[in-house]
Amino acid sequence: CGSSLGDFAAALTAAQGLLRVRPDSPSAQWALIRLRHDSGDLDQAYRDWKTYRPTPRIADDATLWMLLFRHHGNDMATLAEFFEIVTKFADNRHVRNFAVAALTMGEGLTERSPDITPYKLLDQFEREYQARTRSAASKSIPMTRPRSCSRWTSSPPANTIPRCRS
Repeated sequence: CGSSLGDFAAALTAAQGLLRVRPDSPSAQWALIRLRHDSGDLDQAYRDWKTYRPTPRIADDATLWMLLFRHHGNDMATLAEFFEIVTKFADNRHVRNFAVAALTMGEGLTERSPDITPYKLLDQFEREYQARTRSAASKSIPMTRPRSCSRWTSSPPANTIPRCRS
């Protein structure tokens, strides 16, 4: 446990040093916020987010943003801002899960919107998932086993042609 705390302390020092040199770096901002969160200092993670207000650029940032939103609700962002981030990362199942959790179990949600509810969000995710699934199925090439091959080498990676084991 002690070395783990030392690792967080060293990483935190490095992130803070990078922010002194590049205060506008979203990567450094998210690194600091992530380190605070992962070390268990949720309040400081939120204060750091409020200081810099970085916008999520990748799904990992968005899941952390959703975690913070779940605890701080409308003190952090409006439902429109929440929905904008959810929509930007709607193809990521982790972001979708965290978004639904933020709406259903979130604290501090004082804003109400008939347009943004957990049920409507789930419906949207389901429609988009079905559309993506249909689109992917229409682009895939069916794979068939050659007649001379009775066994595969292993489970092939997606979108590859499996090889027969001799």
